Parts: sequence; structure tokens; C-alpha cells
Amino acid sequence: MNKYAVALVTSLAISPVFANQTCVTGPSDFYHTPVADFTVNGDGTVTHTKTGLMWRQCPYKTTVQDGECKSEADSNGQYSTWEDALSNSLALNFAGHSDWRLPNITELASIIEYRCNTPARTRDVFPDLVDEKEMWSSTTLRSSPDKARGISMDAGEEVGISKLTSKQFYVVRDVIITE
Repeated sequence: MNKYAVALVTSLAISPVFANQTCVTGPSDFYHTPVADFTVNGDGTVTHTKTGLMWRQCPYKTTVQDGECKSEADSNGQYSTWEDALSNSLALNFAGHSDWRLPNITELASIIEYRCNTPARTRDVFPDLVDEKEMWSSTTLRSSPDKARGISMDAGEEVGISKLTSKQFYVVRDVIITE
């Protein structure tokens, strides 16, 4: 087989259409975010019991349909600049709550399943995204104030994103966990 055929086969094998989530196991659970750490609330939200945070299961202006996060009928603002993401999250009224906000980088990293990629999140808790790209956090990149810190939901890697770029974002709120 020539090198062009190998490249074509390789690119098809890793393309999102054909890709399956890949997870590795190891001696440490440090990078593991198990499904058992989440409570699926049945209203489009999940509660992360380890952090005391409630998350919308799908990014802003998307909703769970047939096991995937798909655009809502009114998808205006689904892709927002960083400033718009900050204000849109604060204005959101969803699942009976109006105290949503854009997560900081530490909070956003808490839902990443670092042992997995394509996607790097727990699919049983956070449904498949139509667009596996970077997500905003509320945290400014210290070395470059015109950028914010985000996370690639595909690879689980932190990225610096120009605040003028339009990206998707998750929203979060604080909850009190009682056991």
C-alpha cells in the first residue's frame, strides 16, 4: 500500500464520523472523573457531588435530543464571544434556576475525563456534542489578557482563546450537597 492510501485510511479512522471514544486505564484514579460522581437530575442538569456544582448537560442554547446536544430552535448566542458568554450565562433561567454563570478554568477542568479523548468527558453524563471544540471558561489567560483560558472538549487540553472569537460554553451554578 502506498503512503497516500495509508494517509487516507488513517485520516478516515480518526475522523469524528468514524471515531469512538478512547479511554485508557492506569494505576491512578487521579485523572478519572467517574459517572458515580454525578447525579443526573432529569431536567437537563447534572450535579457533580465531588465539587458541589450543578452543570447544564449541554452547552448554552443546545439541548439533549436523541442522546446528543443539538441546537435549540432559538440558537442565537450558541456561539458567543467571551464577554457575551459571561453575560449570557448570568442572564440564563434554566431548570428553575437563575443563578447560572460561566465556569472558571478549575471548574471546567473538573468535568474532563483526562483518561479519555474524542471526547474527553464522561459521555453518560454529558451527551455528545455536535461540535467538539473548545469551551470558554471565565478565567483570563494571565500572560495574554486579550485571551481567556478554555478547554478542548475533544482532547481535554487547556487552550488560550482570543476573547473576540465565538465559542460554545457550559454553564454552572453552586449547590449545597447534603448526604
